[in-house]
Amino acid sequence: MGAVEPTLLILPDDTIGTIYACLADDIESRKALRQSCSTLHRSRAINAQIHSFTLAETRDVQSITSAFPKHATLKTLELTGISFDKPLLQKCLSNPRLMERLSTVVEIRLVGCELKEGAATLMPKIFSGLRALHIVDCSSSCQFLVGIQDPRELHSLKVAGTESVLVTSILQAIPRFECLQSLEVSTFSSKTAKVDVNMLGSLYQLKKLILFDFGERIEFIHADSLLTSLQQLSCLHISGGLPSLQNACSTLVILRVGKVYVSMPALAFEYLPNLKSFDFCGIVLDGASHSIVGKVKDLVEWLSKGPCRAYAVNDEEGFSLEGIEGEFESSTCTSVLAALEPLRICMSSIEYIKVIDFNLNAEGWKEMGALFKNASYLQGIDVEFDNNVGLVNAVQALQHLKKIELCNESIKVIPDDLFAALIHAQLVSSPLDIIIDSFEKDEAQEAQEEVLKKQWDSVCASILQPPCASLNFG
Repeated sequence: MGAVEPTLLILPDDTIGTIYACLADDIESRKALRQSCSTLHRSRAINAQIHSFTLAETRDVQSITSAFPKHATLKTLELTGISFDKPLLQKCLSNPRLMERLSTVVEIRLVGCELKEGAATLMPKIFSGLRALHIVDCSSSCQFLVGIQDPRELHSLKVAGTESVLVTSILQAIPRFECLQSLEVSTFSSKTAKVDVNMLGSLYQLKKLILFDFGERIEFIHADSLLTSLQQLSCLHISGGLPSLQNACSTLVILRVGKVYVSMPALAFEYLPNLKSFDFCGIVLDGASHSIVGKVKDLVEWLSKGPCRAYAVNDEEGFSLEGIEGEFESSTCTSVLAALEPLRICMSSIEYIKVIDFNLNAEGWKEMGALFKNASYLQGIDVEFDNNVGLVNAVQALQHLKKIELCNESIKVIPDDLFAALIHAQLVSSPLDIIIDSFEKDEAQEAQEEVLKKQWDSVCASILQPPCASLNFG
């Protein structure tokens, strides 16, 4: 794709002023420039396409009246990184021009905002006609929801990034929004908890429901009976286990869960005739070594019967393949990966793979490369690399690999063969970024890292043109 051609519309205001100044001797051109800009500003056809505005990192909310085109209708407002308190919002309420401008807002997105005492209950008075509300990484989310005057107007609600301890309070505040068609409540929990979701059963118009804990520590209980009530649901994302779908609505088109466990009962896809996609973000081998391969084959058998698709949670989590610490020999891990081979197609889109508590030999890495053939980022957590020489096998097997991160808390010093393997890996791959993390460091270990870093840079400079690989220590 070529460079974007500069146009008048994307130039900074100072630059436009400079252009206008350069036309000092050309009165007609100056006049034409002003008329063109004025025409664009007043154009009903253009203003009819301008509906959204973002205000970030400022408490000057009243600037919206001058910053947003006066001939356009403001419908979606995003407020990012703003600290709201009661005096600020009272000032907004007393400004007729601002309130008139905000009266047309039907969707508000609060991202990383602080709602101080009293602010959360005043905010709904400013935005009284909301049909969509997104609250991401904000404080006092629950108070905001309680303060909404006409809950029947709200059709879409998203509360994301909230503290896990508040999830229950937020869910208890939601049933009064009986016209909701889309609901998302997501968190990243650091503590194990069970959260009852049965109170959402009165949201009969719900078509999309997301209940997700990215930390996979919250179990959403009574989801089975909830799904029996939601007979218009077409999209469900839920973590913390797989609900029974025997009595779920047959209208479900998309089902996204968190990690699947080999101990899970088989999902009865026959109860979901309209299902187009069943998505999962990891496989957990929660079984004994002597029976794990058989359980993996059972898992693969029922997954293969449905429209399965593997996905990476996000850029920080990826798709995870988890064993049990010290449980599986390398031969067992190889057999597990071979048993997963029928899922190769649905795994092919994964670019970030996180391998936890695995023991992999050369054959195991070959199986890994076949399963995740497009992986560009490998994170190994407490992974045995066959005396570290196996690291080279990993690079050779995963041909698109660009980055490796090794995290192993038991390593006290960096073994010589690991460093040799890292150097060798550069010879069999395109430039590779490598991160070694979780060492228990003392001064001697930090000194060793400095020496190895210099050796690394020197070697890479001699084998790579130009040298663009990196070695970093966490």
